[in-house]
Amino acid sequence: MTDFGPVDRGYWTNNDRENAEDAATAFVNALRRLQVDFDDIGIEEPCAACNHPAHMISLGSISVAEAAQFAHRINRRLDGLGELDGSP
Repeated sequence: MTDFGPVDRGYWTNNDRENAEDAATAFVNALRRLQVDFDDIGIEEPCAACNHPAHMISLGSISVAEAAQFAHRINRRLDGLGELDGSP
């Protein structure tokens, strides 16, 4: 059912880009807490021809050495968490 109540300025704005920026910022900050940083991370605009109708977060490319380093950092932190809660 449609709500025919009064509108405010938000009626005219599209918050999709702002929401994508908020999500991407939270994602980057979470990765940085694990000491992982993707240099080429970005937000791609919607593209009907590209088959993604919504904003997308692109991680870009990382080298094999970076992948190994990031995996080591993430696993080390997860191992530390496992020690705290008794997980294997």
